[in-house]
Amino acid sequence: SYRNKLFGIYLYNGNNISVHGGVFADNLIGIDVNLSDNVVVKDLSIHGYSPEFRASAAKSGTTNVHCVHKSSGLTGLRLHPNLRSTSGSGTSVDSVTFDDFSNSMGCWYNNAIVMNKIPISATQTANSTFHNIKLGTNLEFDQIFSTCDLGNAGLVDVSIADSGSLNPLPTVSSPGVIVSDVSGMTTPYAQCNPMPGTSCAQYCSGSVTCMRKVTIHTNSQGPYPTAKLHVQEISKTGRVIVVEGVQILYSALIDTLWDKTRSYTVNLPGGDYTASFHDDQGNVVWNDFAVIQYETAPSCTGYFSSFSLVEPTPPQNYCDQLITDNFDSSLVDTQTGWAHSGGGVKLITPGNGNTGKALQTNGRTVVNNGPAKFFDSRCLQVGDQYEVTARMRLWFTSGGYSFCNPEDKYTGFVCPRASIKSSTKGDLSGSTSDTSQYEWSVANVPGPWSTSGAWNVFHGRFTITEEMVNADTVAFFIERLRAGVEIQLDDIVIQKYAPSCSGNIVSNPDFETGDFRDWWYLGSPKIEIVSPGSNGSPYALSTKTRQHYFWGMSQLLEKSCLVDKQMFRVTAKVKILDYKNGNAEYMCDPYRTFQSKSTCPNIAVQTRLANSPTLYQIAALPVGPWKDGWNDLFGYFTANSQMNNADDVELYISGAGLDLNIVVDDVTVTPIVNPFSCNELIKNGDFEIGDARFWTVNGGTIDIWNDGYNGSGFAAKHTNRGLLSHGMSQMIDNKCFKNVGETWRVDAQFKLVSGLADVPMNCDITTQFGTSACPRFILSVVEDPTDANSNVEITALENISTIDWIAAEYNTFSAVIDVTNAMTTWPKVVISTDRVNPGTALIMDDFSIRKIG
Repeated sequence: SYRNKLFGIYLYNGNNISVHGGVFADNLIGIDVNLSDNVVVKDLSIHGYSPEFRASAAKSGTTNVHCVHKSSGLTGLRLHPNLRSTSGSGTSVDSVTFDDFSNSMGCWYNNAIVMNKIPISATQTANSTFHNIKLGTNLEFDQIFSTCDLGNAGLVDVSIADSGSLNPLPTVSSPGVIVSDVSGMTTPYAQCNPMPGTSCAQYCSGSVTCMRKVTIHTNSQGPYPTAKLHVQEISKTGRVIVVEGVQILYSALIDTLWDKTRSYTVNLPGGDYTASFHDDQGNVVWNDFAVIQYETAPSCTGYFSSFSLVEPTPPQNYCDQLITDNFDSSLVDTQTGWAHSGGGVKLITPGNGNTGKALQTNGRTVVNNGPAKFFDSRCLQVGDQYEVTARMRLWFTSGGYSFCNPEDKYTGFVCPRASIKSSTKGDLSGSTSDTSQYEWSVANVPGPWSTSGAWNVFHGRFTITEEMVNADTVAFFIERLRAGVEIQLDDIVIQKYAPSCSGNIVSNPDFETGDFRDWWYLGSPKIEIVSPGSNGSPYALSTKTRQHYFWGMSQLLEKSCLVDKQMFRVTAKVKILDYKNGNAEYMCDPYRTFQSKSTCPNIAVQTRLANSPTLYQIAALPVGPWKDGWNDLFGYFTANSQMNNADDVELYISGAGLDLNIVVDDVTVTPIVNPFSCNELIKNGDFEIGDARFWTVNGGTIDIWNDGYNGSGFAAKHTNRGLLSHGMSQMIDNKCFKNVGETWRVDAQFKLVSGLADVPMNCDITTQFGTSACPRFILSVVEDPTDANSNVEITALENISTIDWIAAEYNTFSAVIDVTNAMTTWPKVVISTDRVNPGTALIMDDFSIRKIG
């Protein structure tokens, strides 16, 4: 490159560039490296005012145009003190000859190497290395490298490591370092001498001649945009270096991207250093996170021994809220404190409640564009739980309110979600690899959605994980919305949430929020809020167009409440609507145990564990008899250690027949002390609850008889029986059977009536066979309930009472159970009524099983 008016080569905003070989002569600036990273200049020569050009100029009687102004001269290589990217590296200059830059050639103020005088930061970030450099004769140091120009531009922390070839002491050739002639730079060294030809640099020698670069990245949208980094050497000199933050600015859109940081770079010689961020008043502050990156260890030795960053303790209760923002305090549209993953952010007015301001994206073009905000790293503790509440609207980029469907999971009209990105930016060896982990859908839109311009609820909960705590940066971000629609956000609060395990652990159990927050669905039925709820309440939750028996609504339970061996009572109000028949109420059969159209809903708990099958447990069954309007689901389950350690534990309500919608309200899962004991094995044996909970049938139905034994209110009536063996059944807790041979007494009151007219009927207590025999119980013990061909031990319990049967009255039944080995070891024990003629209804009351002795 020869005789250019300005540059031989001009490199701007580039990366990974090699200038290899060649001759550069008689240019104003031979090679200009401006904000370009990872540049190699190698095996070439750069001439200022070449002999050939001088001879040509002398022959023609002209002067080199670059020499007209004595205030400026020729430059061989100009480098920029700052990097294009904070993760890049500077320029490597190897085997380069600089010649013809002496003032004696008739051109003044020449320099072989200079630094750009217009830095974007007063702290050098682009470290450069020089090897095998050859210099022309008669050059003072400031013509080799102009430190005075750098000092005039505000760069006063120049440090040039030298092998000894530039040592000004004629008898000394030991390595040293050329530094700016200010006390802060010369103090660490044992001996410093002025560099000849300049008043701005000294040559220092001693044990500390090597430096290593440290860069700290902080949140560019953090609360302290003007914070400075104070770096203090604490083992020897006490010297303090003040470093300003750098962010290369392009535009409001690019500058607020969530991967943009404010960076602080310092080159440190030997010593021990501590650093802290300070605001304009001198207070120690924190901009949400600080990612420390160390330059790859240089080949020289003697750079700093230790470097630590002070992380100030947050004020009391500060971490109770990770984010709280109504955007009213933001002064200008572009200073929101929020970043974005694309699409920009700006402020709009009015916000929620028709007052103040709100945040809006500003030109979303892809699904994953949206606002983002970083958590303060000091607040993240493993296991802490937080609740997200906010208000949201959607706005077409072209104008007008938009909409989404909260019930959709995958379609183009899916609603925005909030997720958390935990990123690790690098390690102490200088790696700049970025690895990220995601916690998806920590907050969503719980429908219904209003398109009338009203602000919709945005809600969710999440738990701080170990990955979040160990990450360099943790960002909360909102996305998953079709392009061309903007997200409007207001009144967002992310605050600590302490779940209570002492009462109902179901969230939003009665839907009086008017939305289905904390609820979702299994299968593809969708869900919606309907009115009215049970007992005249405003709202309930319904499925939509159920087409499979396992489809239904669901909720993740708080695992910390599911302590091993803790028993829970589970209840809900429920009704069934036939959506193919005008949403008419459907009468299911609460005693049908196999799947059919008439099966009633139930509540189950499923436990999901990594690399293991999902575990299922029925938690509540329908309570018969079924009636018009709201009915009950009721039951118990006991937590186990697998639940507390599971990935998640989900409560779900399903089981009704196809093409039927389930409507639920007042769902409860409440920890209780086991209400049952071995003093009485039968639950609801007197039916004074007024229903048949805990009871099933193998044929027929159970009605409640409003004339119990001995003047009590209720008894059970087993009717619509089709076989002699059809009976009422109940599971018995066999843990009460402790020892083989112990005895238990069985007592009950029976009455028989005709199935149609309820006419009292007789039976013969003296016979055990035929249609005239009286009712009895069958005790069945099953070895493996999951195997249809399992071994079963069956014991017929005959009435030992000798009192004659009186048709118009309750008749006493008594029997004795002698405990067998199977009863103590096999898991399933069932007792059932038996031997009642088909077409005859059995009325039973005051059924009990108690231990004798």
